[in-house]
Amino acid sequence: RGYTRYLTLYSIIHHGVKGVFDPDDVAVIVTADEVGLVTIKQEIGDAALLAIPGFFWVVVCYLFTNYYHERYGGNFIDAFLGR
Repeated sequence: RGYTRYLTLYSIIHHGVKGVFDPDDVAVIVTADEVGLVTIKQEIGDAALLAIPGFFWVVVCYLFTNYYHERYGGNFIDAFLGR
């Protein structure tokens, strides 16, 4: 890029008590690398990797209930309650 991006971070929880200004509590200036800032593309990729096992179990649940319905004629709740 040719430049360094700096962030100014300030939290009233960590830097002040109930909004009371303390001269010693100033905002922190850091780079994106120091705080572990990631792009939205990386966040979406990580979320997709976490969603794959969830989708697997949703499909297993759907197949199980369809099998139960075809074999015994019960509904979704019956399949889990063992009726």
